[in-house]
Amino acid sequence: MVREVRFEVLGPVRGWHGDAELELGSPQQRAVLAMLLLARGRQVPLGGLIDGLWEGEVPRSAAGTVRTYISRLRRRVNSIDSIGDGYVLRLGSAVLDLDEFEQWLNGARAARDRHA
Repeated sequence: MVREVRFEVLGPVRGWHGDAELELGSPQQRAVLAMLLLARGRQVPLGGLIDGLWEGEVPRSAAGTVRTYISRLRRRVNSIDSIGDGYVLRLGSAVLDLDEFEQWLNGARAARDRHA
């Protein structure tokens, strides 16, 4: 039996493996996951993750903090890879609520255009 992995980014960042909700950590750690999910399989540079987490003055520990968040997320989401100076989340067969929303939106637009 294959247990579906699902993620939500429309609203609070959440994830499930089957019926079990994943413990995704602090809001900042969830923000890192959201940035990776929104990149849809493209590499997100470490600097981009840092910029996404901190406005203005960035703490000296920022890179280490992001690496810690990635390490913790990998325990829950094992499809995060290091690539060059950044990271990529490979969704594979995982479901992202944003993708479903965009499919519904495109279907509604197509139906509207057929009946216009």
